[in-house]
Amino acid sequence: LDASECRYTYSMLDRAGIYRLRGTIGSARYISLQLIGLVSAINAQVSGGQSINQLGLKPAPDGSFELMIAAERPKDWQGPWLRPSEHDNSIFTREYFDDWENTKPSKFYIERLDHASQRPLDPSAVGAIAQVIAKDFTSGLKQWNTTVAQIRSKAVNRILPPRSEHASGGQDELAYCQGAFKLQPGEALIVEMEAPDAHFWSAQLGNLWW
Repeated sequence: LDASECRYTYSMLDRAGIYRLRGTIGSARYISLQLIGLVSAINAQVSGGQSINQLGLKPAPDGSFELMIAAERPKDWQGPWLRPSEHDNSIFTREYFDDWENTKPSKFYIERLDHASQRPLDPSAVGAIAQVIAKDFTSGLKQWNTTVAQIRSKAVNRILPPRSEHASGGQDELAYCQGAFKLQPGEALIVEMEAPDAHFWSAQLGNLWW
């Protein structure tokens, strides 16, 4: 279930490449960048890789930062660096907002340093990409419907214990828990819990289609 207070962006990578990701850190409550192995934008992630949050990015007083992504630390580079594993093929950003009206979003720009810019795609290449997107959408529906069905079978009117989803692409600094409820007319759902000792936490409702 994507968090309603989180903005997600991602970019595909060649794990053999050298990339510079730069930008300006905004004022979101929690910001992170994570390498993952991604099957597609709709299907499940294969695995979660290294990550770094806004503190680890060591932004300048004006919020600007630079992060290098490469198999080996670039020569003479002493700043933040992420090393892709053999499974990683994309970089994900997450920004959690606790005040949508007043929070300033971050800006991210990525460029490959060891490869010349690619030429514009021709019509046949665009058509091939569209076919892949259509296939991903169909398979994604089947996968996530199965995931929701499993949750509903295990956690009716209760919430499963918090757990890390890092192995399947989740952020290693985050803990996730979820459940399902089924109410009769006139009934109400009451959730009681101790407030987590966390920098940021939230609860939200979802449905079959998330």
